[in-house]
Amino acid sequence: MQIEKQIEAENNKIIIQKIEMNQTTNHDPNSSFHMFGKYYQDNLLKLIWKYLDLDPHHKLLYIGESGESFIPVLEKTSALLQPVVWGEECGAPHTDKKLKRIEQLDDYSFDRALLVNAVQYFQNPSETFTQVLSTLHASGKILLVHRPGPITTLPFFRKAKKKLEEQDYPYMKIFESLRKLGADVQWEIEHVPVTIKKDDWLSLLGMKIAPILQHLSDYEVATGLQELSQGCLKYSEEMVSFEDRLMFISAHKLSEEGGAYPSIQRSGCVRSTPPHSAVWDLTLKLPLTEDLIKYLHKPSKPKSLFKRMF
Repeated sequence: MQIEKQIEAENNKIIIQKIEMNQTTNHDPNSSFHMFGKYYQDNLLKLIWKYLDLDPHHKLLYIGESGESFIPVLEKTSALLQPVVWGEECGAPHTDKKLKRIEQLDDYSFDRALLVNAVQYFQNPSETFTQVLSTLHASGKILLVHRPGPITTLPFFRKAKKKLEEQDYPYMKIFESLRKLGADVQWEIEHVPVTIKKDDWLSLLGMKIAPILQHLSDYEVATGLQELSQGCLKYSEEMVSFEDRLMFISAHKLSEEGGAYPSIQRSGCVRSTPPHSAVWDLTLKLPLTEDLIKYLHKPSKPKSLFKRMF
């Protein structure tokens, strides 16, 4: 037993050394690019513009991961006239940039809200959605970029995938929460391409750059890296390519005066008849012609319940 423990301890040291070697090519937190690289960032930006309808005059609220590198890019590429506000959310990284607590933000102070892989870290997602929607103008719009755990396509090791599924917040709950708040919801699944060096990808995992990995021990991460190195990435080239499957969920508040009923539908689909009528208690009248009146029976007189005594 002692020999087996010694061998296991030596193996752990070797694995930890591999992590330290991988960290020589780690992601620079001060980099101006997303942790998955510029190619990924450019494609993600295109999808955000597609679903968020972001204009230069809009004031944007940002909540989610990689804000320290992603916010400056959003401000520059979208030519925003006002600085992006980074809202505080559960699991936000330590940064010198001051975060704003969502509940302290003024109502109707933003035109757009962007949430990137943040929902699973909220203590109470429904309450957070309520607070975010209250900060938007009447014509405001919210976009959630969500990575569903059960259908992720990122090359994680098994324990990381399992942890991702355990902490996943079901997208159907997101749909229902937004609909109950009176928002019209549209969704779509997109695949964002990633091209990165194999050593850099292992380095990102080794440094637990993804928030989900922070719930795993160093040993679990180390064995996971070995699993990838000796498994699906063993015979891959220096540069690896894969896709990040994301769900884009957009919602906007419906006018209370319009009477429309909030719906949930896939983006691009033609809106069908709403499930509930927008107008209630209609009084309908149909004029009858003389040839139809003769077929109508005259209402009979009600019979008296008491018979005449005399």
